[in-house]
Amino acid sequence: MKEKSKSYDSKNKNKNLTKENNTSQENNATENNNSTDSENTLSDEELLNKVQSLLDEGKEKEGFAIFKEAADKNNSFAICRLAEFYLHGIGCIENPVLSAQMYKKAMDNGYMEGKYFLATLYLDGIGVPKNKARGLKMIQECANENYGQALFSLGLMYETGNYFEQDYQKAIFYYLKAGLHGVGAGYYNIGYMYNYGKGVKLDYKKAMQYCELPRP
Repeated sequence: MKEKSKSYDSKNKNKNLTKENNTSQENNATENNNSTDSENTLSDEELLNKVQSLLDEGKEKEGFAIFKEAADKNNSFAICRLAEFYLHGIGCIENPVLSAQMYKKAMDNGYMEGKYFLATLYLDGIGVPKNKARGLKMIQECANENYGQALFSLGLMYETGNYFEQDYQKAIFYYLKAGLHGVGAGYYNIGYMYNYGKGVKLDYKKAMQYCELPRP
């Protein structure tokens, strides 16, 4: 079995962009993801694909410009992508402070992804003063709203004993909820725990069952 999935890593530079896949994502902020001229506005998925194509061609600055234009129109999805670019210096000068500001702007729009990633910056002290208590509180608040990535991160924290006292039962609880809310890696990590008997009775059959569940 391969190494289990990881999360809450604000330092990983990855040019393969992904759209957050959480069923609870931003139901109350849809209006913030579109400019008033919606007729000429790309959907988030189209925006992502367009920029990814440019990145594949090594055109980072052009990709940055596209997200910047959409972010200037208060598109929360684009604001978060712009934060990611500033954080890792993709198509721009690396600027963690601006990254944090962009995530906060998305959060203020009611966009859960912005709140979650701003929380991870507080945990690491990147672009903002390090504040473990604040970061964990924000992640828990996101989890309370069934934001899948936050649920998954709590599962990982409880499994590893990082930030919280190790508790395999709580880890499984949060992994399961993460899977139910669009983060299939939660199922995979439960399978990993059954495969190695971590907090549960070793059970290869259950391990395979969980690992074979869909991972969006």
